[in-house]
Amino acid sequence: MKFFKFITILIILVFVATGCTEISTNVESSGPGVQQTLTYQGPKARIAVASFKCKAAKCSGEIGSGLADMLATALFKSGKFIVLERGEGLEAIKEELNLGQSGYVQANKAPKIGLLEGADILVIGAITAFEPNASGIKGGAGVAPFRVPFIGAIGGAKKDAYIAADIRLVDVRTGRVINATRVEGKATSWKLGGLGGTIIGTVALGGALGAYKNTPMEKAIAVMLDRAVQEISKLVPENYFRYGENGQAYKPKTTSTSTYVPFTSAKTMTITGSKVNIRSGPGTNYGIITTLTQGTTVKAIGKQGNWYQIQLPNGKIGWVYYTLVR
Repeated sequence: MKFFKFITILIILVFVATGCTEISTNVESSGPGVQQTLTYQGPKARIAVASFKCKAAKCSGEIGSGLADMLATALFKSGKFIVLERGEGLEAIKEELNLGQSGYVQANKAPKIGLLEGADILVIGAITAFEPNASGIKGGAGVAPFRVPFIGAIGGAKKDAYIAADIRLVDVRTGRVINATRVEGKATSWKLGGLGGTIIGTVALGGALGAYKNTPMEKAIAVMLDRAVQEISKLVPENYFRYGENGQAYKPKTTSTSTYVPFTSAKTMTITGSKVNIRSGPGTNYGIITTLTQGTTVKAIGKQGNWYQIQLPNGKIGWVYYTLVR
C-alpha cells in the first residue's frame, strides 16, 4: 500500500513540476522570416513610432507608451529601419537644443537647431485587447484513495494572457494610411503557487508593463511584437526603403561581380525558412515576387554568388538566398 501511495505522489509531483505552457499568435498577413530580418543589409526606411492608444478596458496610457517604446527598439534591432525618436526622448532632445541656444553652452559645442531628420512613415497603434488573466482554473480537491492533494491544493492555477493591437502605417507627408494590420499574442501557462515556476521573459518590458514581468502576459507581448516587426517590414512599400546607414540615398556595396553559373540539370531543394521572400534578382535590392513557406519544394536551375535561381511551383523564375534552402 505504501508503495502505491509513493508512486501516486511521485506522478503528481512530476506533473506539477513540469506543468505546461502554450504560446500562440495570430496575424492577418504574413511577414519575412526571422533569419531574413537578422541578415538584412539592404536599404532602410525612415520610421517613427507614436504612442499607442489604449482602447481596451484593462489598458492604461502608460501601458501604451511602454509598448510603443518596445516596438521602436524592436524595429531598430531588425536592421531594416532608421528609427527616429518621437516619444519622451524627443522632449529631452528639444530641451538640449534649447539649452544649446541659451548661451550657457560653448558656441562651438552646442547642438544646432534644424538638423533633426524627419520620418517618412509614422506607426500609429491602438491596443484593442489587453487581458492579463483572460481565463483560469483553480482546484482544491483531494485525490482518492490516498487523500493526496491535487494541483489546486498547493495553489496551482491555469492563467491565460491575451493582447491585440491594430497598427496603421501613415505617410507623414500626405497623411495617407498606406497599410494596416492587426497582430495578436496569446500565452497560457500553469502557474504553481506551491512549487514556483514562471515564464522567463524574452524582452525588456517598458513603462507600466514591468508589472507583468515573469507572467504569461510578458510572453504574449514578446510574441506580438515579433509579429508586428515582421508585418511592418513587409507592409512598408518597397519605395520607402531608400536610405543607407548614414541617412543618405542607399548605394549598394560594391563587390566583385559574380558570374552566373547555370546547372546542367535542375536540383531539387526545400525552403527551410518559415516564410521566405523570393526576389526578382540575386540580391535584397531586387523586388519581392512572392513568399514561400517552410517545406516548399523548388528546382534550382542556376547560381550567382550566394543566390540560387529557382523555378517556383507555378513555373515562374525567382531567386533565393542560399542559407534559406537545402
